[in-house]
Amino acid sequence: MAPHCCVPQCTSSHRKKSNRGQTFHRFPEDKRLRREWIKNIRRDPGRNFKIKTHTKVCSEHFLPDCLVKTKTGITKLKEGAVPTVFAWSSFRPERRIIVRTASNVSTDIVDGVNVLRYVKV
Repeated sequence: MAPHCCVPQCTSSHRKKSNRGQTFHRFPEDKRLRREWIKNIRRDPGRNFKIKTHTKVCSEHFLPDCLVKTKTGITKLKEGAVPTVFAWSSFRPERRIIVRTASNVSTDIVDGVNVLRYVKV
């Protein structure tokens, strides 16, 4: 089975050519560290999500200092590394811009400056 990332909103898969530099990492055996991974990726083990040997998290969810390249060129996680980079952690909803309009006001641009003009109705 080709590895893919189990993190919600992540579409990383080993089959995609655009993801060739990525690595996929198994959940740790240490129960405390495993619980921290589960909490951070916002998944609840149960009927719809079971952690098995092929359940993996891609390298995109780890800070660069959590990854170590061995002498043989294999990328591994440092001991105690936890995934912390997610789409929802960097997402900031854009503030709404309230535009008030009136039927008796028109806006024109004169020499690069907005000019309000009142129109008789």
